[in-house]
Amino acid sequence: MGRHPNTSIEQRASIVALHGEGFNIRYIAKKLKIPRSTVGDAITRFEKTGSNQDRKRSGRPRVTSKAEDKSLIIMSKMNRKLTPPEIQMRFNESHGKQISVSVVKKRLQKAGLSGRISTKKPLLRRGNRKKRLEWALAHKDWTVENWKQVLKNAARCYNSNC
Repeated sequence: MGRHPNTSIEQRASIVALHGEGFNIRYIAKKLKIPRSTVGDAITRFEKTGSNQDRKRSGRPRVTSKAEDKSLIIMSKMNRKLTPPEIQMRFNESHGKQISVSVVKKRLQKAGLSGRISTKKPLLRRGNRKKRLEWALAHKDWTVENWKQVLKNAARCYNSNC
């Protein structure tokens, strides 16, 4: 890729229109605030091809279509614990197409679904479960006013650093 972004189709159309009106390359470049070489290249390309459209670029064609990419994303979201190799196997079976694990990773990454291993959390012990249940049963009949009082006390304690 060059140092500068590609000239837009609209900008190339303006260049050709101004050139068609008889303006020279230097004037067009100054008016549109772009390099003279860009203006010259755009005019030359239009005269050769008769079009302002970008030419087809070379490169390897994509292995998956947009619909297949969406299928990979849905598969991952349906079961968040699936690893890319597992998603790849399921995709290959369901679509009858061979894709690599790296393709799966790239598509998921592009969708913002990069893999993370969830942290292991210890389950509640029997004693803690019992205490939690007792606390919930003791407070189940509390009114909104009771809870507001708790919040008020917590805020007061927070503000005064008790």
